[in-house]
Amino acid sequence: MGNYREIDSPVQMRLYTLTKYQFVLVFVGFLVAFLMMFLIGILGPSAIVNNIKTAKDLGVPPKNLLTGPFVLNSGMLTHFNQELWLFCQFQLTGFPSNSKYKFERKFNISTQLMGITKDTSYKSVTHTFQNVTNLLTCDVNSCNSIVLYHLGTLDYSSYSGKIFFYGLHLPRSIKVRNVIFSFRYFEDQFTQMQIWFRFAFLVLSFTVTCLYMHSLRRFPVHDWCIEQKWLSALLPLLLLYNDPLFPLNFLVSSWVPSCFDITFQASFLAAILMFWLCAFHGIGQSERHLIPFYLPKFIMIGIIWVTLCTLLGWQRYNELLDPLFKVDVKHF
Repeated sequence: MGNYREIDSPVQMRLYTLTKYQFVLVFVGFLVAFLMMFLIGILGPSAIVNNIKTAKDLGVPPKNLLTGPFVLNSGMLTHFNQELWLFCQFQLTGFPSNSKYKFERKFNISTQLMGITKDTSYKSVTHTFQNVTNLLTCDVNSCNSIVLYHLGTLDYSSYSGKIFFYGLHLPRSIKVRNVIFSFRYFEDQFTQMQIWFRFAFLVLSFTVTCLYMHSLRRFPVHDWCIEQKWLSALLPLLLLYNDPLFPLNFLVSSWVPSCFDITFQASFLAAILMFWLCAFHGIGQSERHLIPFYLPKFIMIGIIWVTLCTLLGWQRYNELLDPLFKVDVKHF
């Protein structure tokens, strides 16, 4: 009887009734929102800006294209640019006529990164030259793009980098025509649009949560079915999933706001997994006691949640601490 009452209670609450007019409005509203998102994605600002510099533009002589040094400046940046990547790509000539020709070479890259303040003074971001081993893969069409460093937060208005290559030996007859460097960062307008969208979804999540809880307040909790109980917990977690602390990333230079974002997302995803485990395991069960039913699932999901938060938080912390961490991590 307990299971029957749980299934029948939402029907008696009359929370799921929609007229044809209301159903059409919901469907049309979904289509309009989808169309707006599609048009904004097409007509809106581009997400990533590519600031391209070549070795020839930097005045590097042809005999030094395999070694450097290459002195690069990122140009003016703001906190709205969020992150900064530096990529390099070799342009080669002298390939054999065989269209399937391909080669790979390992070589070392030494990088020094300096931050330029508003008074044009230089501050060291990397304490000394840091060496990273990379793999160059080339065919007759192009070479792979190599990540030189990645900055997870921008503490200075501009950055200057000095790059050296060591131990790069190309096959005979193949020469370096040019080296392309590309600074990549988020567009200012895209970041502003991202903030507004996050705010809109935050307000929408808060509104839906309040309306849902208001619709259930007239009924005692023991009349709620398992889906309604879990939804009353998932909606506030969805509110946190939209990260109300996101603007702190532009106000403070710290890894803490990013770790909050990771914790909020991991908590929401863990709660969804917990809900589905309880829903499927609870089919046909009229009683769900805390220790035999919920405790094993809480322990299993809790281990996953702690692991996700720890690993992703540690990775984010090291990304902000070391610009070459994301470059090095693939070698571990």
